[in-house]
Order: sequence, then C-alpha cells, then structure tokens
Amino acid sequence: MNHVVTYEKEPKAIAAAIEPGGNLMGLTDGRFSKIDLVLAIAEHLAPVKRVTISTWCAAQKDIRASRDLLDSPAIGDMRWVVDKSFLARQPEYVKDIMARFGTHAIRVWMCHSKFVIFTGAAGDRDTLLLTSMNLKTNRRIENFQLITHGPTVQAYDELVTDIYRIQEPGEALEHPKRIPGQTQRALETREQRLERVWKLHREKHG
Repeated sequence: MNHVVTYEKEPKAIAAAIEPGGNLMGLTDGRFSKIDLVLAIAEHLAPVKRVTISTWCAAQKDIRASRDLLDSPAIGDMRWVVDKSFLARQPEYVKDIMARFGTHAIRVWMCHSKFVIFTGAAGDRDTLLLTSMNLKTNRRIENFQLITHGPTVQAYDELVTDIYRIQEPGEALEHPKRIPGQTQRALETREQRLERVWKLHREKHG
C-alpha cells in the first residue's frame, strides 16, 4: 500500500490523486466541505454503483447536494447512516433524507465516526474516505484519508450492511430505544473483520 500525503487545496485535485491500493492522507484549512470532496471523488470514479455516507451532522443544503448527485449519472444509489442524536437534534433532516432518498436508504445507530464508501460499478475502484469533517463546511483544520485497500473498504461496508440487515426501514423512528442494542449487534463481529484486514496487511507487507 502506497502512503502519500497531499497538501492540495482543491477537491478535484485530491480526487485525481487516488491510486488503486493506495492510502492518501491530507489536511485542509476548511475552505471546502466534505460534500465538496464527496462530489469530486464520485465524479472522478464515475460510474459509482453506490455512495454510503456515515455522518454525525449535516445541513439541509448538503442533503440537497447529495440528492443532486444521485440525480446525476455519476452514481446509482445512496445509503445513509446517522447517529441517534440526529433524531433529537435534527429530526427534520432525518425526515428530509427519507423524503429525498426513501425510508429504505437510512439507518440510525450510535456513531460519531464520519466516513464515506464509494462502491465501484464493476466491483472495482472501491474507495473509503475517513475524515474529521462533517458534511457541512467548517473553517477549521480538518483531516482526511482516502483508502483503496479492498479488505479495509469491505470491513466498513460490511458494518453498514449489518445495521441495514438488523434494523428495518423506519424502525428507528418508531422504536428509538432499540438503537443501542442494534448498534452493538452490528459491532459483534468487528474484531473478526479487523483481524482479517490486519492479517492481509501483514501478509502483504511483513
């Protein structure tokens, strides 16, 4: 796995630096938001089968921008996973996501981890974005990491798939007390996933 640190200040330039099997890390000065980076990456990797967004905070304009991306030929589908506090802090955003993407396209869990998964149309070029950024713009130093190491991307994708399997569409709104237990069930196999990733990493790099 190649490790590269970038100081590019434009989302399109960052997206263009993605390499298969690579690990691209960088810092920003907050001049662009995560949604700007998501849009640039999706357009660079297009066609993208699906974009999965895990966020703790989002503004309505970010959700609208995501909808615009879904309406474009860049990607085929979108999944959202948001923290339980969304239900209390920003209930209108949860309803807006459901209205724009469908009840089936969102799940709620106990999570402060911010990441985005780009699933390639042909099962290749899968990319994971890890970042301190929420979707909205924040004029602060933020970090990001773009990973194209297949097993790592798969581990995150499987975690999201598990919460989608455990929690029915719309269930979180009707039964929010179930969310902590559902989150724990989704995490039950995290050790096995992480061990598999590290094993492959050790086999490749010694």
